[in-house]
Amino acid sequence: MIALLPREPIMSWCEDNEVFYFFGLARNERLSGQLQGGLESLQNQINDGKLQSPCRNFTEFEYSTLKTWCKGRRVIGKAEILPKGNCDCGFRPLRPF
Repeated sequence: MIALLPREPIMSWCEDNEVFYFFGLARNERLSGQLQGGLESLQNQINDGKLQSPCRNFTEFEYSTLKTWCKGRRVIGKAEILPKGNCDCGFRPLRPF
């Protein structure tokens, strides 16, 4: 199962061989902090009657782990506010364009 393999060697191989990739990342405080502004914006728009839930915000940024990645990578973060008010955050590293 690929989820059991270390990601750095796989991402590096993909980059070296010009293979595009899309992996899920586990949520952590540093990643969640990148989405805070998007979540606040969504909530403000809901409060102002401009949006209804469910609604989503996508943010693109460069990210690197503190220990396991050899370099920063392009990451897409998704912040989602659901009808019950909770948010779902997801992160995906993507090979650069």
